[in-house]
Amino acid sequence: MSISACSQAPKHPVEDHSQTKAAGHHKDFNPEVFKKKFETYITKEAALTPQEAAIVLPLFHEMKTQQRNIQGIIHRACKRANEPSLSEKDAAIIFKEVIRLQKQSNNLETAYYERMAKVVSKQKVLHIMKAEHQFSRYIFRKMAAQK
Repeated sequence: MSISACSQAPKHPVEDHSQTKAAGHHKDFNPEVFKKKFETYITKEAALTPQEAAIVLPLFHEMKTQQRNIQGIIHRACKRANEPSLSEKDAAIIFKEVIRLQKQSNNLETAYYERMAKVVSKQKVLHIMKAEHQFSRYIFRKMAAQK
């Protein structure tokens, strides 16, 4: 697989706009509908069998949940940088913690992709990674266009 194959223009993974309001989310966002569309897109783009998808997708969601938790901690730590009384010493402590958490998130992602590669081929894991990136870009662009 060539580098250019990874950078092909993404297809539009989400076309159905019939999402309903969910607590704490954008008025048109339904997490269950989003998850289903995401899983359908990943399964199709990575050519996963139903058996492979049944194993790999829960691993993927588990990884993303843990990464979101880490990102939440990073976000709260970075918000402290806005405190007027924050000393350089405290900033250095927060900085080190943020770097440690970013490394933890990267290591977590690596570990999960390696686990996935024990279930499906490395080629399919690369396709999963590519499809997730395409799906995320499409959603981000769609959200940006709505503002």
